[in-house]
Amino acid sequence: MGVAPAVFGLMVGIIAAALLSRFLTSIVFGVGTTDVPTYTFVEFAVLGAAVLASWFPARRAARVDPLIALRKP
Repeated sequence: MGVAPAVFGLMVGIIAAALLSRFLTSIVFGVGTTDVPTYTFVEFAVLGAAVLASWFPARRAARVDPLIALRKP
């Protein structure tokens, strides 16, 4: 569940980058506006960060006994 917002953000970002590619040509030097390897690398980097950011807390929460977590203080 934690990765779903990141995937949605990647899709929106790719669409926005494709629509704004003419504007990006004046800003980015040495990289084409439709450079597939660059887009792919950035996608995997952001997705990897999202997976790690959601995996560590989920793994830690999975180690807690549900009866102890639900017990009233």
